[in-house]
Amino acid sequence: MPLSSPIATEHTAAYESLQPDEALIFLHIMKTGGTSLFKVMLQQYSKDLTFHYVPMKKGKRLEDFQRWPQEKRDRLQFFHGHGCYGAHQWLTQPSRYITMLRQPVKRVLSLYYFIHHNPKRDVPAEGPCPTLKSYLDAQVLAIDNGQTRAIAGKAAADFAFGECTSELLDIAKQNLSHFLAVGTTERFDESLLVFKHVLKLNNVLYARTNENGRKPTIDEMASEDIARIKALNQLDEALYDYANQLLDERISQIGETFPIELQFFQSVNRQYSDVKLELKSTKKQLRDKHQRLLSIRQQYNQLKNQEIPEPFSIREKVTNKVKGLGRRLIGRES
Repeated sequence: MPLSSPIATEHTAAYESLQPDEALIFLHIMKTGGTSLFKVMLQQYSKDLTFHYVPMKKGKRLEDFQRWPQEKRDRLQFFHGHGCYGAHQWLTQPSRYITMLRQPVKRVLSLYYFIHHNPKRDVPAEGPCPTLKSYLDAQVLAIDNGQTRAIAGKAAADFAFGECTSELLDIAKQNLSHFLAVGTTERFDESLLVFKHVLKLNNVLYARTNENGRKPTIDEMASEDIARIKALNQLDEALYDYANQLLDERISQIGETFPIELQFFQSVNRQYSDVKLELKSTKKQLRDKHQRLLSIRQQYNQLKNQEIPEPFSIREKVTNKVKGLGRRLIGRES
């Protein structure tokens, strides 16, 4: 039976939405669920009108974007990247921001295991950190109110590690209040539906990506390490609470049908996610079988030019076995 939404899809509620002449800036803070959201967003925008900003990657740096022809830059629709607030200054057209925030302790733990226990990543600038304690000792700015720093933008440069004050939080809150919409990782589905409304998106079905199911939970970590993370992220905790408040306000503006829409979306998305996982598993099995075929072909190519002895006929093999059996019997009788 085809699935159909029980709620209206027209955007008639009294809330802000992205305007046709505005570019969208997705300020992606690491380990906040942004990769899953990014993949949803890529379905909505033309690749030619999208820029994926990665500060240290050739072809995706700011200077690479600035080399775009002015006419192409003027038509940009979607700017995404792991950066700080301020990307709107690089654009010529009006723009609006969205972002995701995460409960600070969970984010720091996820960030640590993603960077230092991920075989696919290079050793980071701070060097290898085999333990969480060594990571905290490395004084990486990303774990010292890293979300507040990102939203505050260049003002964060004035605050050394461990020296953030409420002044930085005030700047971040002021910036965040002007974002078109803000989501939180712990309320990902609600956040996604808010983005759907304010950005006038179509398909927002998704399957989780970039998750590390092997990392320990908070309860499994040393209490002194958790206490240090909390002490380093008091501003992030306050900003996270503010983000949830902004999210609640947007949901209220969308209207009373939102809980029904959310329930329907989660039901459909579970089915979608299950099928995606099955397809991923099937693709892996096909890749494994293909590699096996390549291995067999390689073995054959290595052996085909070698001198292979003439094989015995079946009659010769049977005769030899009978003769051998006869010799063993004679030996027993003697």
